[in-house]
Amino acid sequence: MTVWDLKEGNSMMMAPYSYVAGLKGKTKEEALNEIKELRKEIKRLRAAIEEEVHSAEWRHSPSPDVRISVYYDYIDAAKEYFKEQGWEYEPSREEIRDTEFNERLELIKSIDIAISAPTSLRGSVARRFMFNGEEVEVRPFFSLKPPVIEDVSLKIIEERTKSEIIDELREIHMGRWKHKNRIIHGFVLDGTEWSVKIRYSDGKTTMFSGINSYPFNFAGFLELMKIDW
Repeated sequence: MTVWDLKEGNSMMMAPYSYVAGLKGKTKEEALNEIKELRKEIKRLRAAIEEEVHSAEWRHSPSPDVRISVYYDYIDAAKEYFKEQGWEYEPSREEIRDTEFNERLELIKSIDIAISAPTSLRGSVARRFMFNGEEVEVRPFFSLKPPVIEDVSLKIIEERTKSEIIDELREIHMGRWKHKNRIIHGFVLDGTEWSVKIRYSDGKTTMFSGINSYPFNFAGFLELMKIDW
């Protein structure tokens, strides 16, 4: 099964139900091999856009981040198909991490998002999202890496509830992110550093960070958190 063949110039991607339709009639082992091929392609695309500054993949349509997102949808649809068939699905280590991460989101207490870009016209961002019951309060916080170009009077209550944000975070699948993303070219001062720190009500934390490299869907995460950067 070919889900994406760049050599053929195909710019369309099938819907998840169409992908599952292609699994029908296959044995469990054959279906698992199809999923493994998807995982390999996801890994290749993620390496291209997370580890290369100017990846050639961005010149193709759909863009690599869109392809990755759709491929993950294929895998999610395949999981449901396995259940219907009474087959045991074999999750990857990444999928197990993602499931564990999403389960812990109910315990979320706060999220700190910091982006430091001293040489960028976009400036820097440092915001703390605090969850109190279903209320979400957003305010700036100050890290040890100035300058932070931010409105110090910012203190607002988000219109969205904690439950709504958690549901959207599950769709981002942050459990699939690498905890450290690094591409160093020249001086670090010429690049961008970022971090996302999640605190939970049981005292535990989860930290993601990077220099000049971002998770494949980082832009979607910032959009979700209403950070225009």
